[in-house]
Amino acid sequence: MVPSTADCVVTYCSREKDPSAGLLPAVDRYLSSRIQVSLEASSRLGTGFRILSGLFGLLAEDREIPEYDHILTGDQVPRHARKIEQQLREFGVERVIFITRTLAADPGTGPYREAMSRACDAADVDYQILEIGSRDPSVEELIGLIRPLIQNNDGQEV
Repeated sequence: MVPSTADCVVTYCSREKDPSAGLLPAVDRYLSSRIQVSLEASSRLGTGFRILSGLFGLLAEDREIPEYDHILTGDQVPRHARKIEQQLREFGVERVIFITRTLAADPGTGPYREAMSRACDAADVDYQILEIGSRDPSVEELIGLIRPLIQNNDGQEV
């Protein structure tokens, strides 16, 4: 099944990164089971997938990136939201399912949520937050949470 970017699962990057020199695909650079589980769930559901980087915006899993250290802060949100808006338009995204920890579990997700929300509003993209708490769900659990949020072109659940 070829993934469609009309429905796009998005999750934010991680502080833990592979420190190898040079460029690595984003999915290999970020050391996060949340990202791995989100990618696998989106693949099985046939949706698009992106990683929201506080530096680069929306990244495809195979986009090669260097090792870096940057956390998105509140004062950077307006500018970053404009970048994400452009990327959403470029990728043809119509619906974002944003996989995130709760704010209680990870307060640092606030600026990422805000940037994604503003970008989706500006690009007229449906934005749905899917909070996973402090533990990563299994791929099957995540599929069960995402499936009701996405619909195929006939308006039926997939």
